[in-house]
Amino acid sequence: MSNKTFLPLPTGNSDFTEIRAKNRYYVDKSPYLKTVFSEDVPAEGSVVADGSAVLLFTRPRRFGKTLLMDMFESFLKISESNPGDSSLQKELFKGLKILEDKEFCEKYMGRFPVIFISLKDVGGTTVKLGLFTVEGELLDKWEIKTYTENEGERILPDVAEAIKGKIAEKLLKAEEICGIGVGVPAPVDKNGAIERAANVGWMAKEIKKELEELTGFPCVIGNDANVAALGEMWKGAGEGEKDLIMVTLGTGVGGGIIIDGHAVVGAHGAGGEIGHITVRDDETEACGCGRKGCLEQYASATGLVRLAKRYFEKNTKNSILTGKEITAKEVFDAAKAGDAAALEITEEFGAYLGQALVNLAATVDPAVFVIGGGVSKAGDILLTK
Repeated sequence: MSNKTFLPLPTGNSDFTEIRAKNRYYVDKSPYLKTVFSEDVPAEGSVVADGSAVLLFTRPRRFGKTLLMDMFESFLKISESNPGDSSLQKELFKGLKILEDKEFCEKYMGRFPVIFISLKDVGGTTVKLGLFTVEGELLDKWEIKTYTENEGERILPDVAEAIKGKIAEKLLKAEEICGIGVGVPAPVDKNGAIERAANVGWMAKEIKKELEELTGFPCVIGNDANVAALGEMWKGAGEGEKDLIMVTLGTGVGGGIIIDGHAVVGAHGAGGEIGHITVRDDETEACGCGRKGCLEQYASATGLVRLAKRYFEKNTKNSILTGKEITAKEVFDAAKAGDAAALEITEEFGAYLGQALVNLAATVDPAVFVIGGGVSKAGDILLTK
């Protein structure tokens, strides 16, 4: 038997930076950069030689087009905070063929502004599925499109068919399947039913009952944020802790509260909706929930943009954000670069988030807060003053 250690396969992952950072298996396509950009390429078909302004990469679905484009962006993109610094690229591409050509790297690596737009997920949301062992080891993951027409009537049948298909593909027996766990974007009652899930078109629905009838397997249904918090407790950043609060900072603010190893569900399945804690009582604009002054209005990606716009309405301080279309990422990047205005805006953002977390800590006494979601990618600046 071979003693070789094999790297994990990045199944379904098209994020070049994540694949390299996590030491996943990667087929080196970096030489293709020279095929596209080198002036020494034979004239026929060369983007430089024939003067083409557009390149079309034709490949079947699932042949890695998005990963290839993401690799291109990672190599070419100029650092916004420190133009001319290509240290990140050198680390990401360490061991790959392209670094052997120092002249090419000097000319192209980290030298260009890049706009990367992926349309692979346009056309609706998806249901993401995974096959796990009872110990939590991920064996496979895949996704299917979510069809929300007619109050999402196709979603559960499609999920059931996807599960049955994977069982057949893996040559598994029914008795080997312990059960199915589902996280849904809505409050879930103790019977695995919901009153409404607007994002997927569902009105009142008995998810547990329907999915068990469709699959023949026992099902456990939970709110997606609560399920995520349980996952962090079991195999994530909160591993080993039985009392924790997970906060997801994205377009909105979500959360899950775990006490003594159990999710706080509440009488109506809405436990842990921390995004709608009131942190300001003089707010005039309404939150999406209809109330005013909710944490989500200030400590989410959209909330940070709102804070920035309000700041510049009242201040004329010079800032690298002036004249830009403001996004949460732009604000955080400016703050990291030492921009005074951005630092004031992010400090206000942090004050609202900190106020909510302090109140939660006093109420729940968690061992740890786990912060996730897209905004968490801003890094340490979220946690430092």
